[in-house]
Amino acid sequence: MDPATDWASGQFSTDVQATDTQVSCGAFTWVDGNTYATDNNTATYTFTGGAVGGCDNIVTLDLTVNAPVDNTISVSNDSILTSNDVSTGVQYQWIDCGNNNDPISGETSQSFTASTTGLYAVVVTGANGCTDTSACTSVDFASLNESNLESVLNIAPNPTNGLVAISSANYSGEATIRVVDLSGKVISESVQTISPNASAQVDLSGNENGVYIVHISDANESYAVRVLKK
Repeated sequence: MDPATDWASGQFSTDVQATDTQVSCGAFTWVDGNTYATDNNTATYTFTGGAVGGCDNIVTLDLTVNAPVDNTISVSNDSILTSNDVSTGVQYQWIDCGNNNDPISGETSQSFTASTTGLYAVVVTGANGCTDTSACTSVDFASLNESNLESVLNIAPNPTNGLVAISSANYSGEATIRVVDLSGKVISESVQTISPNASAQVDLSGNENGVYIVHISDANESYAVRVLKK
């Protein structure tokens, strides 16, 4: 007879041994109420009378704890979102929280530059298979364009057939100029001087006709403007 399954009154019976195999991303709370932060293959738990015939069911935990991914992001220049997970082999997929969390086509890099107002997040998948999603982060171009830079900079011509000059009669300093298309793909990025005597240049002559977002930022503030290339 099988003492684990064929027990009957008056016949020999024995406790049942079993193994509970678990793989966790980060700390794991088991049936015994304990939370394990590292691998464990020695913890046991007894289900009294849980086996056939009223015998005890003794379960041994076989736990592998993998490192969880970092699901936080940083924001720079008001519209550049960057995952803080830099682990080897990690994969990224940026998503549009305001559009049913749909993946944003082609946005699988650590950083993502938003080109429109919205809510964005990143799904991070580690080399060990652990995955998590960041909180949704808001990018608001309406508030972004309240920057003082809007009132002191002149971006022309717009529309353009290629070259765009960024000039100012009242501003003097270095600014980071980043150009992205409407999918968020970075077209160019440079640090240039803008002053009454020096204009910064954006060259779209080698790019397809369409709308581009020119982000201009210094140490204090940022400004974004749509430029039409035709």
